[in-house]
Amino acid sequence: NKFAQCFALTVKNDYPECWPRAFQDLMAVLNGAGPPVIDMFLRILDAVDEEIISDSATGRREARDVKRSRDVKDAMRVDCVGTLVEAWYHLLSASMLAAPDIAVGVLKVIAKYVGWIDIGHVVNERFLGLLFQALGPGAAPGAPAGPVPTEKVRTHVVEVIHEIVHKKAAPPAKLQLLHSLGLLAMIARFPTSTAPAAVALATSPPTAPM
Repeated sequence: NKFAQCFALTVKNDYPECWPRAFQDLMAVLNGAGPPVIDMFLRILDAVDEEIISDSATGRREARDVKRSRDVKDAMRVDCVGTLVEAWYHLLSASMLAAPDIAVGVLKVIAKYVGWIDIGHVVNERFLGLLFQALGPGAAPGAPAGPVPTEKVRTHVVEVIHEIVHKKAAPPAKLQLLHSLGLLAMIARFPTSTAPAAVALATSPPTAPM
């Protein structure tokens, strides 16, 4: 945790001006990495959110820190968000069944970042297919029956979908987002006993843009 915090604070002070390859260097350690390295990777991303990006971080600090948060996010959008999302996808694919604790860690990070990254990185057939696959055969048309991740993993998948639904957007963009998710069609395929919770998710009031 201390190492993750130190990395995040260095990013806050030096990225991208003095350390433009901060996130490329971070992702380089994932090649052939085992669970301890993956866990540290996720802890670092969590610390970056906690120390720089999250509303709780900017809300308790001065105006210059809010600006710094915005500058770091802008640089990340250009520099590394696409590569980060690709890493999340591959980690999630490999761990959903085989390593649930890693899958939960990945999903927690995605839920924190999805509110400010380009939504197209996750709202696409490939990424949503992976998320819906985790919810079971009823979540996607024609999905084959097979092993289903643990309830904890599925719960965090729903949290990610919840954050996608609540992403700040103008009303037309919000409607397009909800249509892209296909939540109502997905709800219709679930057993009746599970439908009320899904309906509550799909019909949550949209969040107004800032």
